[in-house]
Amino acid sequence: MQLNMRMLKFCSAPWKTVTVQSSGDVQSCLCGDWNNAGTLGNLLTHTMGEIMQTANVNRLREGVLDQSFSLCKDVCPKVWSPEQVEKFPDYINHAAVMPTEILLAIDRRCNLKCPSCRVTNIFDKAVDPIARDILDTLVRSYREHTTPTVLQMDGDGDVFASEAWRQFLSRSDLPECFGYHIITNGNLVLKNKHILTRLRDRITSVDVSLDAAQEHTYSHIRGGRLETVIEGMKWMRGEGIRTHISFVTQRRNYREMLECWKLAQELGCHSINFQGIKRYPHMSVEYWQHNRLEGNPNVDMDYLHEALNTLSNAPTIVDFTGKSPPPVYMDGNLRKFIDQR
Repeated sequence: MQLNMRMLKFCSAPWKTVTVQSSGDVQSCLCGDWNNAGTLGNLLTHTMGEIMQTANVNRLREGVLDQSFSLCKDVCPKVWSPEQVEKFPDYINHAAVMPTEILLAIDRRCNLKCPSCRVTNIFDKAVDPIARDILDTLVRSYREHTTPTVLQMDGDGDVFASEAWRQFLSRSDLPECFGYHIITNGNLVLKNKHILTRLRDRITSVDVSLDAAQEHTYSHIRGGRLETVIEGMKWMRGEGIRTHISFVTQRRNYREMLECWKLAQELGCHSINFQGIKRYPHMSVEYWQHNRLEGNPNVDMDYLHEALNTLSNAPTIVDFTGKSPPPVYMDGNLRKFIDQR
């Protein structure tokens, strides 16, 4: 007779995933807002190996091991669908374990002025010295590391608008373990083909922040040219570079979620990630009241619910033939609308 084995909930983030801010501060998970562990350390004063042995990261790990997830917030998508394992992986016992997924949000330079993330244009051709120093520390920290490690860059601006990133990607001494997940608005892809071509074999994916499926909506939300972005994504597909779409859902674009999902299929994207708009300190009261989803009388909640319900039942496996739509990921800010129905 087969005994039923109790499955354990597990999340690898406290061991393998960190976010690095423009101050050099390191937080656990792909977004520091997903947990209450606080800052783990700072890359301007310590190596990554030293930071991953601090008290705060150990507290977050204990919450996973005792199954309480006491420091995790429900906005984290993994809280809604945690991995189920029969036993914890062996690496949790290794004191010297290093992150293998690093989101770097270290340079705010961008060629666009999207109101959801800034109120002024933040762009110049100078190298940001703090971003440069953070990247130097990462190179030193991983010089002898052999486990594949993906840098997600840049979660705070655009890689192709940052001279610090452009110089970093041209270095001849980058650790062999590094792979690159590039975050971009896509408007400068065609002007930086040389970087993408040079690193093609080490690029794990390019995540394009789209936030729209129609040109007029795109121009209002992001201020660039959707046509240029789509042309760049088609070029990347032809070069065999894996692409994804990010979509920050708000009042201006929620009716284009399903259309953007279809566009992702047409462009051969491997996934699309929907996030609910969050209020940041730079947002005025008027902007937030106009664009928020929750409690907004100008948002058709029935339509939003049906769209989210459709997306929540999307395929979970990439169809490399492009005949089926790509997998969909949603954060807790959107999933709560399904549960509130």
